[in-house]
Amino acid sequence: MTTVSSAEFRAHQSHYLSRAEHEPIEITSRGARRRAVLVSADFYDRARIALGDQPYAGPALSREEEILRDAMSFIQDL
Repeated sequence: MTTVSSAEFRAHQSHYLSRAEHEPIEITSRGARRRAVLVSADFYDRARIALGDQPYAGPALSREEEILRDAMSFIQDL
């Protein structure tokens, strides 16, 4: 993965858009804070399918959170 600053990305946007077809481009702000990751449209489409068409799905639940969720669902069904 290539990492560039937001200023560098703005200055050479077309170059990085082309490069994103082959590898993700990590865009940082103030040199360290990761702001975004640019990926190809094909990669994005495949990710949406894998996430069940939820482009901003939350993180996976821990095993304990899954058990608690299932227990609460069971209690509500009573």
